[in-house]
Amino acid sequence: MQLINPQLSLLFLVVIAALLLLFFSNRRRRIRMAQYADEHITNHYQAAISPFNSLMKKLLLILALAFIIMALIRPQWDHETRETQNLGLDIIFCVDISRSMDAQDVSPSRLELTKLQLQSLLDRMESDRVGIITFAGLASLECPLTDDHSSARMVLNSLSSADAIREGSNMADAINVAEKAFNSASGNGVLVLVSDGEDLEGFSAGRISRLAASGIKVFTLSVGTEAGAVVYHPVLREEAFTSANLENMQRIASLGGGSHFNVSASESASEMIMTALREGSPGELRSNQISGLKEQYHIFAFIALILLIVESLIIPLKPKTKPS
Repeated sequence: MQLINPQLSLLFLVVIAALLLLFFSNRRRRIRMAQYADEHITNHYQAAISPFNSLMKKLLLILALAFIIMALIRPQWDHETRETQNLGLDIIFCVDISRSMDAQDVSPSRLELTKLQLQSLLDRMESDRVGIITFAGLASLECPLTDDHSSARMVLNSLSSADAIREGSNMADAINVAEKAFNSASGNGVLVLVSDGEDLEGFSAGRISRLAASGIKVFTLSVGTEAGAVVYHPVLREEAFTSANLENMQRIASLGGGSHFNVSASESASEMIMTALREGSPGELRSNQISGLKEQYHIFAFIALILLIVESLIIPLKPKTKPS
């Protein structure tokens, strides 16, 4: 058994207090009546009251309170499978992991800031399927489209420029891999290209337009500044200057029917990007099977209701006897 609100168990102290109050109130009432009422009045009153019925009414109220508290705690047991239907998109993040993404003209670096922003976007996705493609000199499908966001999150965390198979930023190869990934899926596709826009090899207006014509919107997230920074190549042991090309990224988004955004660590940027991704893309209605424990609070709520009804039907007076 699992309790959704175990902290509400403290409310059972109220039940214990009510039981103690019931015991002491009966005793105190007898004492007060003996002090302020004549004996014949007390006897007349006691003769009309049914001690058993009075006690039962109070015990039923306390018992109903206990069952209400159990309902609020929301116990769960017995596994059940529920089917939910939600509108979802197929979103593929195409992330540039070339050496220039290690530049620190933005903090902590272009690639690390990219990962933070994409993690924030993942937090805002519910029924969307997510895929991840990385590209440098060659592109690779790191995570096929999946609704397992925890797996996608692990892939994002592991991205590194050291994983680049070949130097460069071969966007053409990334587009080819994205087309294949979308062709194996059904639903509304959205490609989110994340790069500094520098030296994009194979950039072709025709490729982007063909992707958009097939129903796949292309959005771009540019990272880095035009002022640029110096990046160190650990293998060649050389330094090179790198500058973000925002014009390239804006042009790709325009051709792809999407929007262009600057990568930012702010929460408002994630909300704006997610809103833009959903505009004009209602998504596909998907059915998901969710397995979990069954809610049982209604059992306790029903018992509490029955107890309150029974309590209301009990009259605390002794039945009247007809005179002979």
